[in-house]
Amino acid sequence: MKIDSNYELSVAILFIGDSRVGKSNMIYRLIENKYSEEILASVGFDIKTKVMKICNKNILVKIFDTAGQERFNSITTSLFQKVQGIVLVYDISNEDSFRNINNWILKIKDNFLNVQYILVGNKCDLENERIISKKDGMNLAKKYNFKFFETSSKTGQNINEVIIELVTDIYKNFTKFNYEKNIFLNDNYDKISIQSNYQSSHKKCC
Repeated sequence: MKIDSNYELSVAILFIGDSRVGKSNMIYRLIENKYSEEILASVGFDIKTKVMKICNKNILVKIFDTAGQERFNSITTSLFQKVQGIVLVYDISNEDSFRNINNWILKIKDNFLNVQYILVGNKCDLENERIISKKDGMNLAKKYNFKFFETSSKTGQNINEVIIELVTDIYKNFTKFNYEKNIFLNDNYDKISIQSNYQSSHKKCC
């Protein structure tokens, strides 16, 4: 995997949520600024990178997509030490995906320490199919003291804003986490099951 070396800090972010909430398409929109109904997601972990100007610094954002790994037990403990931010995603038109956020939080809280969180209600372009109100999402985020956004991979609404907000929060805890350039880079990409190209993957994801 080729990584842009023109950065000052690196952070790693993990996308978590039920299957078909649109995690891979959110990442595709962020990295490529594109949307596709036929996007293919990786089987196993997919890692995407993007250098973003945040807090007046060039920050390498590494994004771990858990497509195909929605069962929490499938997420290897090797990720726990690499992640500084987590994006919890549900689909505003899918009640089960919203209810399951509580289960995800119970599980990740035992494994991820000193991590910043953001709750995301995705697919807000499907307003006519909305089941989960924005107020419900905000109340759930408030319960756990998380920040909250509604996003749309299709329109691009708030996709960049989610990552900027999350990385900014991580950066504000700079001294607490003692970040240094390369400290969070995975030097053994070949040892992780990675499909680095969406087009070469094996299953569809919405």
